[in-house]
Amino acid sequence: MSGSKYSKYLVQEPRITHMAHHDHENVSGYTWPQRVYMSKDIIPGCPFFIDIGWIYDMPHPNPALGEHVHSTDEVLLQIGSDYKNPTDLGGVMEFGLGGETLTMNKTGAIYIPGGVKHGPFICKRVDRPRIHVSITLGGYD
Repeated sequence: MSGSKYSKYLVQEPRITHMAHHDHENVSGYTWPQRVYMSKDIIPGCPFFIDIGWIYDMPHPNPALGEHVHSTDEVLLQIGSDYKNPTDLGGVMEFGLGGETLTMNKTGAIYIPGGVKHGPFICKRVDRPRIHVSITLGGYD
């Protein structure tokens, strides 16, 4: 496989990084620092930036992520871990978007337009681990 034409596009070892806009140095309940599985730094020419982590317990402190803004569009996915009921998030979270509070209790995605303030990210309940995925075009600023 290592000699195949497209093997360079397979990423199975993430780049572990601390992002300036996410200060999670002393947060428990999350897999931090962030694990980046796709970026132009990992695969030259790739237009996507994707980081994946787990929320496995009630974070401390909570909220673990405050309000911030990026110039790039972002999609944030929260994915429940019950394969028999994949729409069940396994908890409840509140997410600030443009000054409004959105509540998630089902697997779902949030589109965050570039330039719109978002956060805080508040876990109200964590019944079982869930997957947190963030996707942008080009990366964060």
